[in-house]
Amino acid sequence: MNNSKLIKILSTFSKKELKQFEIYATDKYGGQQDTTIHLLDCILKGAPHFASQQLEPERLFHFMFPNRQFKAQLLYNHLSYLTRLAEKFLVETHFTNSKMSWQLQLAIELRARGLAELSQQAILKLTWMLNKEEQRDDAFFFTQYLETP
Repeated sequence: MNNSKLIKILSTFSKKELKQFEIYATDKYGGQQDTTIHLLDCILKGAPHFASQQLEPERLFHFMFPNRQFKAQLLYNHLSYLTRLAEKFLVETHFTNSKMSWQLQLAIELRARGLAELSQQAILKLTWMLNKEEQRDDAFFFTQYLETP
């Protein structure tokens, strides 16, 4: 279980990010189920090292469903849901923390919807933001590409 995608993602989270993810997962936006949240609670008790004995599939299952016979597929369905939620959290956190990435994605989405004028405005704003930066990263060069006719 320690090699699972979910544990690999969670092991990169800081204490603050783990707490934020827990809140995110229990928020109505996450569309969670109570049993999935119980599973997350059990997994997070092992943070940040995630000891393998705590993550044994049977143990996790019985934590979620104390009076049921172990069914691996049911557990893996909940783990899969938590993994998708963690991935979503990573992306949303990135866009929340990076105004330039957010602006770039806005420009792309506006262009994809046929709103060329609004897309161009978003690109101009992004160009202004990038020109204020000393560091030239991939967002800078991608914006330069978008501006090229």
